[in-house]
Amino acid sequence: MLESLGNWLHVVPAWLRVATAAIVVGAIAVSLAIGAKPHSPVRRFEGPDRYSTAAQVAVNTFTHADIAVLARGDDLADAISGSYLAGAQGGGPILLTPQQNLPAVVLSALERLKVKQVFIIGDATAIDGAVDVTLQRHGMRTTRLAGASRYATAGVIEQAGGPAASVAGFGPTAVLVSSTDLPDAVAAGPISFHSRFPLLYTTATTIPAETVSAMQEGGITHVVLVGSSDDIGDSVVAQLAGLKISSQRVAGAGDPASKSIAIANFEQQVLHWSLPQVDLVRGDQGAVDGVATIANSGTNAAALLLTNSPNHLGAPLTAFLARQVGRVQQLIVVGDATTITPSTEQAAAAALRLRQ
Repeated sequence: MLESLGNWLHVVPAWLRVATAAIVVGAIAVSLAIGAKPHSPVRRFEGPDRYSTAAQVAVNTFTHADIAVLARGDDLADAISGSYLAGAQGGGPILLTPQQNLPAVVLSALERLKVKQVFIIGDATAIDGAVDVTLQRHGMRTTRLAGASRYATAGVIEQAGGPAASVAGFGPTAVLVSSTDLPDAVAAGPISFHSRFPLLYTTATTIPAETVSAMQEGGITHVVLVGSSDDIGDSVVAQLAGLKISSQRVAGAGDPASKSIAIANFEQQVLHWSLPQVDLVRGDQGAVDGVATIANSGTNAAALLLTNSPNHLGAPLTAFLARQVGRVQQLIVVGDATTITPSTEQAAAAALRLRQ
């Protein structure tokens, strides 16, 4: 049969052979196009627990990462302060682990991304040494970064991350967040990751000595205060002034949604982010899923927005999203249908005029 086909091609005019080939190639292209699914502008990343969800975010954010930050999943302050390190080291995921053993899904994500170096946040009382052993056995280097408190740990991370960048018109800049309001810190995490501002913690009334030391050693001369005066009081502003550190406050109305909107406005208006993407996370339960999402938002210069409930978007979020129509091309919903319901997802997509 092949010989007959060859003889037929030999006698067919050249123009007809070319036309036939073009038709065949065109048919293959059409077939591939029909079989291919377009990239949806609305996507959901979810897993059965916070560890799996973080792993899903990681593999959907990066195709390859040389480094990763790994922190304990039951005390998220360390993971959030790791935002600076994850961004400053070239961009890598933030993953979570229980204290004793590394989940298989997390190890799988690290291997899939071909991670070479894992920065483990916290000492052996925070994350057991068995986790180091597991990672090293799978060909990854590990480095521990730890302090005696969350304030000290954030300072150690600042030093490991290298020199801080600056807000335009100011000197080296840090993000200062409340140590007791972690949703604020989560929403501000992408700024630390993307803009290279160390993320440090304070109490409501006094800047801890460890944070003061970190700012002085890092040459920080300007601070972005995240939170209202109820979260971070005017006494902290006065203490900063006494240290010759200028400050600007970014604050919402007190709920997670309005606070995250204030941060997104700062990213857009002061840092001049394009905000081509919105990451939507539930904020009324500590914004747990938002911790791993920091790297996704930071990588894409996206807004990390927090809802006040699983099943209601609310007027302020709806209005903010409506103002982004034509700018935002991608909506990422993080968490399962009980964390953010399909109706809330649909409301966000509708406000952005994105087709699901």
